[in-house]
Parts: sequence; structure tokens; C-alpha cells
Amino acid sequence: MYIVLFPSTLNSSAELTQNQEIQIPGKQWIKFDKEQGTEKLWLVFSPKSVPQLEAAKLVANPQQKGVLEEPELIDSVAAFFQNDSGNKTVSEKNMEQKLTQLKASGERLVYPLLLEHN
Repeated sequence: MYIVLFPSTLNSSAELTQNQEIQIPGKQWIKFDKEQGTEKLWLVFSPKSVPQLEAAKLVANPQQKGVLEEPELIDSVAAFFQNDSGNKTVSEKNMEQKLTQLKASGERLVYPLLLEHN
């Protein structure tokens, strides 16, 4: 299952400026369920819009709660992550400062964060 968090229909733009702080999602409609396990949160930063993800942002609203249900859209998003997740994104963790720095050698940064919830 894919749930779109940002950009949402509540944001006028997906463009972010340096040091801009945002709340994802723009309103508090996303909730974790009571099941334990690992959630994969994909971070995508790109200087240009990503066509496979542009159509997906339309469901990021309080009514649809970001849930992708259209099979063609799910397939398109899944193909994007399968094909683009192999880009050369490098992560450097600083456990002392509790920071992770991501660097991409290509035009886009695509990185899966694994979140454990108990």
C-alpha cells in the first residue's frame, strides 16, 4: 500500500526553499495503525517534477488520506521506486549527533527510510 504524504492538495507547491520547515502532511490526517512492523518512507528530492509522482499527489488530502487505490497509479509509483531506488544515494550516519546526511550523485535523491513501530 502506498500513502502519499507530501506534496498534498493542501500545499500550493512541492517546491521547498533552503531551510524551509514544513509539516508532513500539512494537516494531521495520517495515523499509524496498531500493527507492529516496518514502514518504508520514501524521500524524493528532485529539481524537476517527477511525472509518476505528480498524479499521485492528488490523493494526498483529508478525504482520501493519501491512499493510492488506482491500480495503474500504484503500478506507476512502484515502477518509479523500483527503477529509481538504485540511484547512487549515499547515507552517512552520525550517531553522536543523531543525524543522517544523504548525498546523491545523480539529479534526484531517492531514499527509503525504514521506520519500526512497536
